[in-house]
Amino acid sequence: MPTPKPKVWMSVSNATRVLAHFKSLPEMDQSKKMMNQEAFLQQCLVKLRKQLRNQKSEDLELEIALLMRKGLTDGADLGEAEFEAIMSLTWMVEAKVKLVREQMEQVRNQRIEVIDLRKAKEERLSSVVGREKAPVEAATEMLSWFPEDNTGTRFTRVDSELPGLCS
Repeated sequence: MPTPKPKVWMSVSNATRVLAHFKSLPEMDQSKKMMNQEAFLQQCLVKLRKQLRNQKSEDLELEIALLMRKGLTDGADLGEAEFEAIMSLTWMVEAKVKLVREQMEQVRNQRIEVIDLRKAKEERLSSVVGREKAPVEAATEMLSWFPEDNTGTRFTRVDSELPGLCS
């Protein structure tokens, strides 16, 4: 039986060219990102363990959410659930309650800020209104803008002289 021909990815000329390029690199670049089989497998194992841990965590969260939904909608008995699931459910409910309380506090603080802004605006408006003069004072001040004529009167009726404007 003849030996099967090995499968190669590139031609011999391409392989020698790639190998020559690799050998022409400085030694530091040649050894960069290089590892032995054991180190490579350890790195893969670490990644797989992390994926497994993340998947278990996600599965537990989904189980707890399902348990909570069953308890809320169907009134399912939690006595059938595992102790770990019940403890996790307790933890999740407490975390959600804490989150709701924090959000309520934020809303309260925002309302207080809005109320404070409104009060400041009202105070500014009242201070502006408070600085306005009474109508009599304003009229007296306006009188001082016009010089007196030689008869001692300050105003003359203009409407009789310009009948089209004041009729």
